[in-house]
Amino acid sequence: MGDKGRITLAVQANGQIDALEILPLEVEVDGVTATQVEVDFIGRDMDLGLHRFALSAGAPGHFEGQGQVGICTQNVMPWRARVILETAEGKVGSWFDFDVIRS
Repeated sequence: MGDKGRITLAVQANGQIDALEILPLEVEVDGVTATQVEVDFIGRDMDLGLHRFALSAGAPGHFEGQGQVGICTQNVMPWRARVILETAEGKVGSWFDFDVIRS
């Protein structure tokens, strides 16, 4: 997030991310105080709808929850995980790009 702070997203997957698989999500926030965190999974090249998952606050700066990416007929589907932080100053965040290979 540049000079505003840092976001770390961890997705617990066994080697690869599969469509419709329940994924444990963890977000660490440093340098900014977040009251709420959500993770959106968005198709980068194709509109597959909004897949938004609210995470629960744990220790300060630590949020956990679950999410999943939707199914797609393409062999390789490019996704974006958008992490949205609710702060006293409004919403801020960043994104992480990844691909899902159909098995």
